[in-house]
Amino acid sequence: MNTATNHACRWLFPGRRAGQPLHSNVLAALLNDVRIPTTAGRTAAIRQHVLEMPASVVAELWA
Repeated sequence: MNTATNHACRWLFPGRRAGQPLHSNVLAALLNDVRIPTTAGRTAAIRQHVLEMPASVVAELWA
């Protein structure tokens, strides 16, 4: 990765194709390879977003 030295790069995780970010499935596979679970983090992030949303918005989404 060259994002630390390449300040012009707009992606935190650049992909293998020029101008494209790393796909989320590829990143998840890389994290799973080093035994970092992704499901718990994803679930926690979604839960936090729901907690920060107004109740009326959440109710509308589940209706």
